[in-house]
Amino acid sequence: MPLRIATGRQGITFEGAFFATHSLALVNRELSLALLETGRFDIGIRHTGPGNAESFRAPRFQPLHRALRLPPQDPLVTIRHQWPPDFSRPGTPRFVVVQPWEFGSIPAAWVRGIAETVDEVWVPTHWVRECFLAGGVPPEKVAVVPNGVDTARFHPAAEPLPLPTRKRVKFLFVGGTIARKGVDALLDAYVRAFTADDDVALVIKDFGADSFYAGQTAGALIAALQSQPGAPEIVHLPEDLGEDQMPGLYAACDCLAHPYRGEGYGLPIAEAMACGRPAIVTGYGAALDFASAENSLLVPATLVRHAEKRIGDMETVDYPYWAEPDREALAAALRRVYEDPAAAREIGARAARDIAARHTWAQAARIAAERLQALNAAVSATRRAPADFESEKQAALAQARAGNWRVALEKIRACLADHPEDWDLVNALGVTLFRLGEVDRARALMEDAAGRAPNARDFHHNLAFLLLDAGEPSAALVHAMKAFAFTPDNPDIRRTLERARAAALRDARRARRKTGRPDPAYRSQMRTVLEAAALLAKDAPKAPPAAEPPARPRVSAVMIVKNEEQYLRECLASIQGAVDEIVVVDTGSTDSTREIARGMGAKVVEWEWTDDFAAARNVSLDHATGDWALWLDADERLAAGQAGLLRYLVEAAEPRVGGYMVNIRNFLQSHPGSEVCWHRACRLFRLGPGIRFTGRIHEQNMRSLQEAGYVCAMSQLTVDHYGYAADVMSARGKHERFIRMLTREVEENRDPFYATFHRFNLANAYYTLGDMENAIRWFERAGESPDPREEYTAMLFVEWATALYVTGRAEEAESVCDRAGSLGIRHPALEFARGHACLHRREYARAEALFQKAIEEGANPAFVHTGDIGAYTYKARYGLALACTGQDRWEEAARHCRAALAEKESFGDARCLLATALRTMGRLTEARVELERLLAVQPDHRHARVEHACVLWDAGEELAALPALRIAAEIEPGSLEVLARLAACCERAGSLEEARNAWEQVRRLNPASAEAAINLGRTLADLGEAAGAIDCFADAIALDPSCANAYFNAADVLYRIGEYPKAAETLCAALELDPGNAAGFFVLGNCLVQTGEYAAATAVYREALARRPDYAEAAHNLHLAQEMLRAA
Repeated sequence: MPLRIATGRQGITFEGAFFATHSLALVNRELSLALLETGRFDIGIRHTGPGNAESFRAPRFQPLHRALRLPPQDPLVTIRHQWPPDFSRPGTPRFVVVQPWEFGSIPAAWVRGIAETVDEVWVPTHWVRECFLAGGVPPEKVAVVPNGVDTARFHPAAEPLPLPTRKRVKFLFVGGTIARKGVDALLDAYVRAFTADDDVALVIKDFGADSFYAGQTAGALIAALQSQPGAPEIVHLPEDLGEDQMPGLYAACDCLAHPYRGEGYGLPIAEAMACGRPAIVTGYGAALDFASAENSLLVPATLVRHAEKRIGDMETVDYPYWAEPDREALAAALRRVYEDPAAAREIGARAARDIAARHTWAQAARIAAERLQALNAAVSATRRAPADFESEKQAALAQARAGNWRVALEKIRACLADHPEDWDLVNALGVTLFRLGEVDRARALMEDAAGRAPNARDFHHNLAFLLLDAGEPSAALVHAMKAFAFTPDNPDIRRTLERARAAALRDARRARRKTGRPDPAYRSQMRTVLEAAALLAKDAPKAPPAAEPPARPRVSAVMIVKNEEQYLRECLASIQGAVDEIVVVDTGSTDSTREIARGMGAKVVEWEWTDDFAAARNVSLDHATGDWALWLDADERLAAGQAGLLRYLVEAAEPRVGGYMVNIRNFLQSHPGSEVCWHRACRLFRLGPGIRFTGRIHEQNMRSLQEAGYVCAMSQLTVDHYGYAADVMSARGKHERFIRMLTREVEENRDPFYATFHRFNLANAYYTLGDMENAIRWFERAGESPDPREEYTAMLFVEWATALYVTGRAEEAESVCDRAGSLGIRHPALEFARGHACLHRREYARAEALFQKAIEEGANPAFVHTGDIGAYTYKARYGLALACTGQDRWEEAARHCRAALAEKESFGDARCLLATALRTMGRLTEARVELERLLAVQPDHRHARVEHACVLWDAGEELAALPALRIAAEIEPGSLEVLARLAACCERAGSLEEARNAWEQVRRLNPASAEAAINLGRTLADLGEAAGAIDCFADAIALDPSCANAYFNAADVLYRIGEYPKAAETLCAALELDPGNAAGFFVLGNCLVQTGEYAAATAVYREALARRPDYAEAAHNLHLAQEMLRAA
C-alpha cells in the first residue's frame, strides 16, 4: 500500500459512566460513538462508577471497547460527564463538563467550580442553558450540545415487545417513578380519566428503584392503585429491559405520557417520538427543544418555587422551581388519545419525522464537533515552533516508512495535534491505521481528507487500495480514476486503476449472471469500467510497463459442517470481505446448510463422514486455492472489525512465519452476559505441500507447519465461538461424541507427540460433562509427562486441581498446584484453585490471600488471558466474599459481592451470597430486593429460592414464606435451617402433620439436638399424641439434663392428660434448674390444687407472685386456693 495516507484526528479523553444502564451512561455511549463515526476524533474513554463492559458486547459497541483499551495520543480536550459532577482540572489543555439540570436555579458551588477550572459547559437544551446563565455562568462558557436518538433502532417499524395486557389502548411511562418525573400526577390523572371498564392500560417501565432512585419511587402508590376496586389497569415493569428491547416497548404502546416537573432533556420522550408514538408532555422546560404543539400533546403547567435555596445538600444560587402540570388538562389529553387514535397516530408520525430530521446522535455529534474544533483551534495557537514541528514530522514519517507502526502512530498523532491539516501526516496516519488493522478508522479518515485536502491524489489512491481489499471494486474504481486524473504517468496509480477496473468488471458480470438481465446498476457500473478503460488507453505509457508487483496473498476460509443452518449464515457473513474464497466440506447435512453456503458464495464439497475431524479438514485443504487458510467452524464468527487485521497479517508475514495463533473467545452460555473462556490455536496458516491436519478429534496443524520449517507467530486476531455453550453441547450430544472419539484416539494413536494432548482433551471432555472421577483419572494420565511449554498445560493443572477440590480432595488439589509451580507454570487460575482448596479446608484467611493474588496476577499487563477469565476477575472476588463469610466478616463479604457484580452483573451466585450477607446483618429488605432481582432473571437459581424463603420467614411474612419454604425443603432436604423454619411456619399455619414431618426430619438430621426433640414433642402434643410427646421430652432431658425447657414442656403434657402428681414432680425438677420461672410455679400450684394440696398450692402461688407481682392469673388462683383451704 502507498506509504503516505492520513488523517489529523483530534485527541479527546471522555470520562464518565459508559457500561451501565442509566441514561447518563447512554448519553456518554451514544455521543462517543457518534463522534467516532465522524472520523475526526481519536477518543479514549475512562469508565467511572459501577458497570460491566461485558454486558455491552454488541458489535456496535466495539469502538467503545477499543477506545477503552487504547487511550488517545496527546489528547487536547477532556470531556467529563458524571454524577455528581467533578470540576477538578484534568491534565489536558482544555476541559469540558457535560451537565444537565432539572431544578431551575443551579448549585452555587457549580458556579465557582466552572469559573475556576472549566473551559466550557455543555448542556443538552436551551432551557438548561438559561438556568446556568441565570446562575451567573458567563454565556461564552455555556454551549447547547443536545442529546439525540439512534433512529436506526428507534423508528416506527420497530417490532413490538409482548406485554402482559390485552387492553386495546396502552399508555406508557418510562423513567424512575420519582416526584420530579411527575408519575404521581400521571397516576392521578389516569384514574380520573378511566375506570376498569375502559379498554385501556397504563404501562409503567420503572428505572433505578434498586439503585440511584432507591427509596424515592412510587412502587407503593402503584401497588395500591393496582389493588383498588374499579381502577383502570396498570402494568408495572420494575425489571431491567435490555437496550435492544426498548424500541419494542415503545412500539408496543400507543402513547407516551411524561408529565415531568423537571427534566434536563427527556430521552424517553424523544425515543418514543422517534418510534412514531405521540407524547403527552409538560408544556414547559427542556423537552420544548424538540416537542411542540405540532408533534406532541403539551400540558399547561404552573411554576412552583421550592421553600429553600437548596436541592438536597446542595445550596443553590436562587430558589429552585418545578413546573407543576395541570392534572385536569393531563386527564383530558389522555382521553383525547383514547377517543381519537387516528389523530394521535398523525401526531406520532409528525414526531417521528421531526426527530429523524433534526434530533439524532449524528446531529448532536456535528454540534459537539464544532465546539471541539473551536477548542482545538485555541490550543493549537499556543503550540510548538515551526522548526521543531518539521523535524518531528520527518521523524514520524521515517517511522512509518520503516514499518514501525506503533511508534509511528504515537509520533504522527503528536504532530497532528499541532497541525491537524498537514496532509502528509494525515496520509501517513491513514496508512498506519490500516497496517494496524483499524480499517474502518483509516477509511473514514481518508474519505474525509479526500474531500478537504488541496491535493487529494494519495487519499484517492489509497482509498482505492483499501476498498479493493474490502471487496468494494466499484467504489475503488471511482477513487482510482480520481487519483489517476492527478498524475496519469504514475505507474503505481496506473496499476491500481487497472486492478480496480478488472475487479469492477468481474463484479459487474457476476451481478448480471445473478439477475439474468442488465439492470440500471449494471449499466452504471459498466459505464464506469469503460471510462476507466478509455483513461488507460488515452494515457498509455510509451515505455513497457513495469513488472507486476507480487500478487496479493489469497485467503481461503476452510470449514467442515453438518446440519449447521442455525449458525452458518452469521459465520459466513463475518468473513465476507476478509477472505477470497470459502470452502465448505459438508459431511451429510439434511437441513438447508448446503443451500445457505452456496447462496453466500461458498464452494461446497460433499464428503462422507468417517468419524475423523482431521480427515475432513484435509479435504477442505485439498479444495482450497488460496495462499493462506483461515480455519473456522460454523458456530464461530470472525470478531467484528478484524478483517483488516487478518489481511495485514497475511500480507506482512515474514517468510519463516507459517501461521498465526488466533485468540478463541468461547461463550459458555447462550444468554447475554455469558461466561467466557479463552484459548489460542493456529487458525490462520499457509497452504502448501505437506501442510495437513492430524488427530481424529481436536485436530492439529502445528506439527506439519513445524516439519515444513515454519514458526507460528502470535496475533491479536480474535474468533468468537458459541458451540461450547452448555445447552448447545447437550442438544448436539457433543459430550458423548467427543468422549467416544477421544477414547479411540488415545487407544490407537501411539504418537508421543500427541499423547499428553489427547489425554488432556479426554479429561477435559469428562470435566465439562461434570464426570469428575473420570476427569481426574485422565488428568492423572495426562500429568505423567506434561510439557510446560505447551499453552494447554496450565489449563491441565487448573482443571485437575478444580476437579479434586469439588470432589472433596482439597489437599490433593493443592499438591497439583504445587507441582505446576515446580514446573515453572504460572497462571492466576492456579491461585484461584488453591483458594478454593483452602475454602474446603476452612483455611479462610489463606484463601482470602490467594484469591487476592489471583486478581493481582490477572491484572498484570504481561499476562496473556487464557482459560476462564472469571478465575482472576469476578469469580475471584466472589471467592474473597466466601472467605470473609467464613470469618464472619459479613460487611466485607457484601462489598466483595458487589465488586463481583460490577464486573459481571449476571453472576447469580454473587447476588445470592450478597443477599445472605444482608440477611445475616439483619438488612432483610435489601436482601429481599437482591433475591427478587436475581429470581426475576434466573428463576431456577436453587439456592436463591432457599435464601428467599428464609428471608420471607425472618421478615415475618408467614403466608408468603410457607409455599416458598416448601419449595426450599425440596431443593435442600438436608438443610436444618430450612426445615426448622418450615416446621415453625406450618405450626403457625395450623398444618400440624406437615410440621411433625419437618421436625422429624430435623431430628433425623440432628439426633443430638435437645431443642429438636422438644420442638417435635410440642407438635406431637398439639396433635394429641401425648405419649410420643413425652418420649421426645424424655429424649431431650437425656441429651441435655440441664434443659429446663424439656421438663416444663413434659409437665405441661402430663398436666393436660390428668397426670397431676407426675406433672408436679416434673415441675419441681424444672424449677430446680430455672427457679426464676413464675409460670412454672403457677402450673405447679394448679397441679397441687388438683391433688387437693391447698396449703402447698397457696405457698406455690405466692412464689409465682413473688417473681411476677402483676401475675393476675396467679393472684386469682391463690384466692381460690385459700377459699378451698378454708372450706376443707
